[in-house]
Order: sequence, then structure tokens, then C-alpha cells
Amino acid sequence: MTVRRDGGSETGVAPSPDAALAEVSPPDALPQDPASADASRDLSAGLAASPWPMFRADPRHSGQSRFAGAQTAMPRWSFPTAASIYSSAAIDADNVIYFGSFDGKVYALNPDGTQRWSFTTGGQIWSSPAIGPDGTVYVGSMDGQLYALGKDGTKQWAFATGGQVSSSAVLGPDGIIYVGSTDMRLYAINPNGAQKWSFLTADKLYATPALAGDGTIVIGGNDKNIYAVNPDGTRKWAYATGDWIGSSAAIDEAGNVFVGSYDKKLYALAPDGSLRWSFTTTDRILSSPALASDGTVYVGSMDGGLYAVNPNGTLKWSLQTIGYAQSSPAIGADGTIYIGSGRDTANGGTAMGRLYAVNPDGTQKWAFNPEAQVYASPVIAADGTIYCGSYDKRLYAIGP
Repeated sequence: MTVRRDGGSETGVAPSPDAALAEVSPPDALPQDPASADASRDLSAGLAASPWPMFRADPRHSGQSRFAGAQTAMPRWSFPTAASIYSSAAIDADNVIYFGSFDGKVYALNPDGTQRWSFTTGGQIWSSPAIGPDGTVYVGSMDGQLYALGKDGTKQWAFATGGQVSSSAVLGPDGIIYVGSTDMRLYAINPNGAQKWSFLTADKLYATPALAGDGTIVIGGNDKNIYAVNPDGTRKWAYATGDWIGSSAAIDEAGNVFVGSYDKKLYALAPDGSLRWSFTTTDRILSSPALASDGTVYVGSMDGGLYAVNPNGTLKWSLQTIGYAQSSPAIGADGTIYIGSGRDTANGGTAMGRLYAVNPDGTQKWAFNPEAQVYASPVIAADGTIYCGSYDKRLYAIGP
């Protein structure tokens, strides 16, 4: 069935920013706000008990895995699709891998790389799947719909938005599904596919929402604002950056928010939306930050850099990649950082891509060279295999 967006409640208005763009002198470390102590509660109840059930691994978008990833750049297999892959993979409790392709299909693969099933939508898939505890797969399509698919690939329902859905779904511990759309709305959808509420912003939403432990939903938009939305769909706060936001926020256990902007900056915001610090790169940021257990924040930039930023907002180190580092980093249990990069054919250049493994001190561990850009974000399986798609139309399994 197709569920329409009429029903439920709609909140939000075109924003007047609650905070001006500013630089501040960073403290030695981010405060652990006692008021946000509830932010440490577990958010995983709405997800499959699996190695990597959704975009950025968890509802806070930490990008952390409890497993160590591949130690060498040894490809085990690759799976061909009919078009480029931007969607990042998700892994279920049976180690089945799910991802989307610009060919409009959602694929389910066995751990040996053989196809289990595919489901065809009506548009390209930029969105990354999210897997519920019952194995339901939620994925958006540029045809404007969020799909709920059974473990066998059959459609359970589809929720129609008024725009395209490149945003990935986030599953709350109560089963509510959150997703953004280019119709300028953040949606909260009940497990049966009916709308609970929508929150209206002033421009398109490409980013994926993140959840704080107190239930706050955080998402950035093309109107340059980072929004925090209460669980009832009302606005909590908004912070204005200098350009549009395609980066998806990451939230630490204290409720601090980290997000990149096209204004070239990585922002750290307190749970109340006030600025902790900002860190400036030399080009736009589409990459979503990853949060290490020691408080280091990793993020890529279109200047090609993978940046490691200290908890106080100062540079720890940076590593230059082959091209645009708009892939989002994944962190293995041993501290290794995995990120993709690539450059296109602009100005007569040759398209090329690379998947990197980087040691916690910023030195390169290994690199794998597919035949085109790597803009998808790598994910880490329980056995250490790294799964990542490429613009060469293939999903790769690297290692372990």
C-alpha cells in the first residue's frame, strides 16, 4: 500500500535563527552537561541487533563499530549493479547486506556476495537502508517515497512525501521512523506507515536526522539551519550556519551536536543549541562526522582532507585523500578510520576513487582503488569485512 502524507500533525515555520554564525574560543573539552544525563540511554531498541543496522551505525550517528575492520586492502568479492552507488550499506542480524543503487533498486546480498533479492522503486536511491528489530528494511527513493520491505523483499507499505527522499530513515526506540524530504519537511511515521507528524522547514532536506538520548531529533537543511525538534514535532531550537547543510549530525552521549556545512565549517553545538566551537576547513563539508571514544571528531571535506579534530575544536591531524572526501568516516573497534574519496571528470580530468584505512595517528594503513569515485560511506561487519559502494556501479567486500 501507499501511505499518503495527509494526516498527522504539521508543525514548524520558516525559521528565524536562534543563534548567529560565530566563532568562539574553544574550551579545553566539551562539557558533560548534567541536564543531558538522560542522553546516555540506549537508543537501539528500534533497530536490528546487528553489526551495522543503519546509516552511521546508530541513531546518534556515531559512526563507531564494536568490531575491528579489515587490516589489509584485500577485495573478497564485488557485486555489480546497473548504475552508480551512493547509498551506504546496512547489515542485519544474519549478516545480510542491504544497499541501494542509482538504478532504482534495493539489493539484499548474502555474505558471500550472491544476490538474495532486489526490489525496484520508481527513482534513484541515494538513501541508506535502516533495519528494524523484526528485519523490516526501511529505505527512501528519489521517487518521493519511503519504503518498508520485508526480509523477503516484499513491500509492506510505502509512505509518499511531497518531494524526493535522499535522507535515510532513523528508527526510534519506540518504533517511530524519522526521515527528511526535499518537500522541506521532517516526517515522523508510525510503524504501520501512517504519519504521526511533520515539521516544516524553509528549504529542502537532504540530510539524515539523528536522535539524542532525550528523544530530540536533529537535522540540517538547505535553509542553512540546524534544527532540533522535540519528540512531539515542535521546534526546540535552530542554529544558523553560513550555507546549506547536507552533512548529517552526530550526537555524543552528553547531547552535544556535531555537523558540517557547505560554509566549510564543522560545528559543535551544546544540547541547547548554543555554539561550543567551529572548525574551518578549506572547502565545503558534505561528509557526516564520526565520534571516537576518546572524543576525537573525524570528518571529510571537499578539499580532500580527512580531519581529526580534538574535543576542544583544535586540529589533531589531517590526511589528504585523492579527491572529494564527501564519504562519511567509519571507526573500527581498534580505532582505525575508514573513508572513501574520489574525483570526477570536471575540467577534463579522469574519474577515480579510493577507499582508505587510516590509523588513529593519521597515518595511512591501506588504500583500495576501485574504478570510480567512492562517495558512499563504508560499513564494518562483525568479521571485519568492509562493505562500500562506488560510482563504478559495484559494491565491494574488503577483507577481513
